[in-house]
Amino acid sequence: MRAVIFGYFGTLTDPGAEEYREPLAHRTGELLGVCRPRFWEALAWSFGERTIEVHGGTESTLRAVALSCGANPSSAQLPVALAHHRSGHARLRKPRHQALGVLAELRRRGFRIGLLSDCGAELAECWSPTAFVPLVFSWQERCRKPDPRLHAPVARRLAVHPEKCSSRTRWSRARRGTGSTPMTRSVSTRWTIRPTCRPWWAAPGRYNGRHGDPRA
Repeated sequence: MRAVIFGYFGTLTDPGAEEYREPLAHRTGELLGVCRPRFWEALAWSFGERTIEVHGGTESTLRAVALSCGANPSSAQLPVALAHHRSGHARLRKPRHQALGVLAELRRRGFRIGLLSDCGAELAECWSPTAFVPLVFSWQERCRKPDPRLHAPVARRLAVHPEKCSSRTRWSRARRGTGSTPMTRSVSTRWTIRPTCRPWWAAPGRYNGRHGDPRA
């Protein structure tokens, strides 16, 4: 293995912050003139579209979702809702404790690091330089995992054959005996990041492929 490709939300971010997604959506919807929980539900249904830039950037996406709920936000409402939504999203994308330290250790050991994320405009528009080189966002590439058009660019930009890449892009239950810490070192000497628990929105039957996903 020569490279490790990480997902972002739920892999490197604080799982506890996910509890803030629904309240954030409720308030954003209210600022756009949509009653709760309608806006939150519409975000969930639109996950697939939002992650491949169907509605454009964050502002136009919020407007499109509001329109789908029967609201028509004014030119005065949109900037206020956008500012609130972006501010709240910054809280959601904050890296979990020790995440950057693990990336630094992987680099020290000679591994190349990449980022591959199914995400909406919020993450792509606000991304700032980090330890990830290269990074690929579904919103920019206009396709989602596991589409090979999304995976191939990461390996190519890392100059590593796909078979030499280890992917850490999904939530997984911590195995018995690994302890309760979110980061563990596996027996194969590979470093991985494990959540301490499954996020509430990953519960069986919630926001599956048919109903969308509110995480972007």
